[in-house]
Amino acid sequence: MRLRPQLALPLGTLMLIITACSQGPGPSPDTPELRLEKAREMARVEIAGGGLDMALDLGAELGVEAAGVNLEATLGRELTGEERAAAAAIIRATIAEFLTPEAWTEAVAGVYAAHFSPDELDAAIHFYSSPTGAKILSLHATLNDDVGAATEAILGADLEAFISRVDEALAARFPELKETS
Repeated sequence: MRLRPQLALPLGTLMLIITACSQGPGPSPDTPELRLEKAREMARVEIAGGGLDMALDLGAELGVEAAGVNLEATLGRELTGEERAAAAAIIRATIAEFLTPEAWTEAVAGVYAAHFSPDELDAAIHFYSSPTGAKILSLHATLNDDVGAATEAILGADLEAFISRVDEALAARFPELKETS
């Protein structure tokens, strides 16, 4: 009397099946369509984390720097802090008319799809959708500023030596600089 059926598979085949089942699904097919789909999903995660807002803020900041020179020349005076803020708001709003969430998603998705596989994008989506990933996205501008300040502090600690080394290296590479000094 048999209560349990006997497996007729060789042990090697059984181990292969168990291993394959325990690893979950295999890699996603790497097609342009799937890359773009996953890249769009990643771009939407970034928008939710404030990525588009940061891009608009940066664009406004750069716009004020570029337009501020001409504006000050036309006005014949320096802009006040309030005027700079007003100009930044105008530039940001204008950029936002063109850089819509849809346009930003497509632009960013195209870049990501060109550089990442569907599985890599899935991993990024998973991470940036987590609390830690969302925090990194939300603090991106602050982190960049803080890292920039820390880097400046390192270089600034011995600024004269840094400038001297750069000047020497540039003069060695561009001999005509020596003649103008």
